[in-house]
Order: sequence, then structure tokens, then C-alpha cells
Amino acid sequence: EVIAQTKKTGIQVKKIDYDDLSLEESICQRIKDGFKQKEDGVVSKEGGEFPYKDKIVVDVAKAIEEHEPLSFISDYLMVSMRELGDAFGRGEVSLPHLLKSADVMRHVMLFLESFMRFQSGVEPGAEIKYKGVVVIGTVYQDVHSIGKDLAKTLLENYGYRVIDLGVQVPLERFIDTARKEGADAIGMSALLVQTSNHMITVSKMLLEQKYSIPVLLGGAPVNARHAGYVAMHGGEETTAILDNVFYCDSGMDGVNTMGLLMDKKKRPSLLKENKEKLLHEYRKAKGIKEERDKLLDTLPKRKVSFRHHEVPSGEFGVHKIEFKLHKLEGSLDKKSLYSLNWKFGKKSSWPAKGVTPQQLQDLQKIWVEKAEQKGWIVPKARFALFPAQSEGDEVIVYDPKNKEVELARFQFDACIGKGRKDVFSVGQYFHTKASGQWDMIGLQITTAGSNVEAGIAEFKAQHDSESALYLQGLSDRVAEDLAEYIHQLLRQRTGTKKDNRGQRYSPGYPALTNLSYNRVIWELLQAEDIGVTLTSANEFYPPSTTAAVICFHKDAAYS
Repeated sequence: EVIAQTKKTGIQVKKIDYDDLSLEESICQRIKDGFKQKEDGVVSKEGGEFPYKDKIVVDVAKAIEEHEPLSFISDYLMVSMRELGDAFGRGEVSLPHLLKSADVMRHVMLFLESFMRFQSGVEPGAEIKYKGVVVIGTVYQDVHSIGKDLAKTLLENYGYRVIDLGVQVPLERFIDTARKEGADAIGMSALLVQTSNHMITVSKMLLEQKYSIPVLLGGAPVNARHAGYVAMHGGEETTAILDNVFYCDSGMDGVNTMGLLMDKKKRPSLLKENKEKLLHEYRKAKGIKEERDKLLDTLPKRKVSFRHHEVPSGEFGVHKIEFKLHKLEGSLDKKSLYSLNWKFGKKSSWPAKGVTPQQLQDLQKIWVEKAEQKGWIVPKARFALFPAQSEGDEVIVYDPKNKEVELARFQFDACIGKGRKDVFSVGQYFHTKASGQWDMIGLQITTAGSNVEAGIAEFKAQHDSESALYLQGLSDRVAEDLAEYIHQLLRQRTGTKKDNRGQRYSPGYPALTNLSYNRVIWELLQAEDIGVTLTSANEFYPPSTTAAVICFHKDAAYS
């Protein structure tokens, strides 16, 4: 039987005849290949009945007639996962492939754990010897889970017990659960700068409670410098910096860090090296902040000309638009979809991973069709034009029906200009209230729709993290690229498309850091009508949602 990956994923793997291999080798190779044989069935073993959802379980049941389950796990399965992890580290395996393999491994482990519980007659988990216990969750006020879910999948498949607290986890719960479960580490994830600062609070709480436990950090706004701040637990004295706060760039990085932490011989040197790294990153981050503050205080204010600024003309009022997904497919940023959202990495790395552009295009077609067919992704947007004026760094939004009525104000942040020549704020690119002249501002919210979370939850329940990644990644890409589409539509409606005039600015980013402006935009556009809601931290739900303010001045820029 010559095996190649089916149309279900669109990614072909090396053709291997599993029938030419021994039973043990065949099982291990299928795991490493991520070869899925979805099938609902029941295997009978020593008087027990064990349901399964992947055909590999049938062969695993045969294999443990010759091997003790724990020996089979350590001598075969863990060796295969280690080899796969090493290949990932060398850039020979993509993250989606790693997850695909982890999914197959998960089905194997679910069966083995169930069988061992049945065999021993003890409580679930009691007879399983794990490498360690990790408590993970997305921090309070943050609803994003994709990074956390990837980390959970990988940790579990490398032999760790993972206690997943979910999203929007109250900070004290990380600590309480870790104590109760005798955890070896706490893992925290965040997608927003504002919520990532909760990690510092947890570090401070751990210190106050005199509870020393390694903390693993990850997420889009998290980096080594942020880990340095977390290790400082809100303090200023560098001699008190912690040595057990780790920045994990990926789920696999978390697995490798845990492996070193659980190795008694390697742990001391790891902590020593990590402390030096954290101290270096903290000092570097502090220096960058001090330099930035100095530049903001000393650089001249940018001079903005309105000599050639034509106020756009356009119809005021809120508009709604909804698409069939395939109609937006031509506007998708394929490079970002493949490399960033689907995590195949840079195009230059694809040959080593056995990935071709055609395979990814086929994969895109499969998922666009599937997401539309199932109704998981329904691109929607609300957008509007309003009269506006500035007052200092603030932009005032007025009621189109009565320009004497203020609807909202946006306080833009001071930014350092390109080449560090000056300081500016986006508010400078609008006619001032004192000038008596009117300007125009655009507002928009885009979303991939509220059904995608149900699809992702369905895949998680089926232990299909690979598909969850593809659906979440496509959903995020749709929201981002729909934002560009709506921006171009507003340019068209205001007569500014010809020279692509102006820029859009989203809350939470440098020009408009205050995330509460998400709520202002949401209210002005009545975005609840397209299924978008807000958390207490002014974060959108569903997560695949974007919001922006548009300035139409021809010189408006990001720097």
C-alpha cells in the first residue's frame, strides 16, 4: 500500500509503503508523516471496548501484545516525536506538519491511556508517568487561544500533562491551580500588548507568595524584552531579577524549554544562562524606552501642510457589506496567509520542508471552499464617513446631521518620525477646529463572522489541531484583507483612490495605543449588527475582527 497524503489537506508527503515496515516502524512512520486515517471504530482488548477515531489505533492495539504500553511509549513513540522535533528545529518540518503528526499521536495516546486505566483499574491519569505538569492559559481579558492551543497540543504529545485553563484566565487562578496540581511550570499567552502586561502582575504575585515556579511566556506582543520586564516583577532592582521566566517563540520552543527544565543536570546551567539573557534584555528594553522618551521630548514637531489637501467628498452615514468568501479570495494576501497565518515560514524555507507553492494554493482552495460551504467564514463589514476636525492631537468626530454635535474624540499618540527627524501625531493631518474648515474621517470594522469559533471548537474536540490552525489562520487573514478591501472602497467613494491617499490606524498600535477606541468605533458603526461584541478589555469577539480610523490627508503616514 503506497501512501500519499489525500485531498483533505492538499499537502503531499513522501510516498512510503508502510506494509514494507515492521508493525512498530509502520506506526512510528505514520506518526512522523502525520498520516491520518479517520475512522470511527471500537477495538476490543483484554475484555475492554475502546472507541477510536483513527485507524492507527487498531495497529497500536496489536503492538502492545508484544510490548508493555509504557515501554512502547518511551521506546518507540517518544523517540519518533523527538526525531520529528529535531527535524523541525533544523527547518526540515513545517509547523502544520508537526501539528498533523501530533494529532495522530494524540489518537494513539488517548487509546493507550484508556487501556492502561482499564488494565490497572485506577483513576484516570494516576498510572501515567508524565515528564512534567504544565498549567497554561490565555491571560485575563484576552480571548485569543490559537497560540495556547498549539502549545498544549505539542506539550501533550511530548509527554507532558497539560492543564488548560482556557482564555480570559483570572491571574490568581494560574497560581492556585499550579499549587493544587503540583505543576512544574506555568504557561501564559497573550495577543495584545495591554493584556500581556498581566504577566508582570502574575510574576509579582508569585514573588509576594514566595512561590518559585518556572513561567513560560508566548504570544504576538511577547518577546525577550517583555520577558525581561516580567522577570523584574514590576521592580527596579536588577539584583532581584528572576531566573525562571522564559520567552518561548513557539510551541516547540516551549517543549524544548520544558525538556531542559526537567533535566536535573541541565537545569542549573539553563537557569544561569537565562538569568543573564533576561538581564541583558531588560537593560536593553529600558535603554530603548529612555531613548524614546528623550526623543519625544526633544525632537521638533512635524510641520504639516494643507496647501494641497483636498477634503474628500463622500456620502455620510453607516454602511454594511457582506460577502461570499470566494468573492474575496482574489484579494487575499497569499504570502501572509501561507507564511504567517498558516505558519509555513518564509518561502525560502519551503523546499527543505517539502512544500511547494502549488501545494499551498491547492490547500487554500480546499479551505476557502470548505469554510464557505460550512458557513464558518462569512466576511462582513460596517464602515462610515463622518465630518471631523482636530484640536491638538485629538480628532473630533461630528454628527453628519448636525455638525454642532460631537459624537466622539480620538486622542492620537505622539510618534517619532522616520529617520528620527521629528515628532508627529495623526491628529495633525486633520483641519483644526480653530481654522473653521471641515475635514473627513473614515471608520471601519471588518470581521470573518461569528461562526468560525464553532468550527474551530469542533476541530479541537476531534483532536484535529492541524485543521483548527488552517481555519483560524484563514479567518484572521480574511479579517485583515477585508480591512484593506474596505479601505480601498472608501478611497473609491471619496475620490482618493487614484493616488491611494491617506492611511488607516487601528487602536492598540503605536499611533493610537488606547484600545478603548475599539469601543468608540464599534458604537459609532453599530457593529453588533454584524455579530461583533467586545470584552471588558475592549477586545473584539470573534477574535478575527479588525477596526480602524482612516485619515485621508495625502501625507498621512505611520512614521
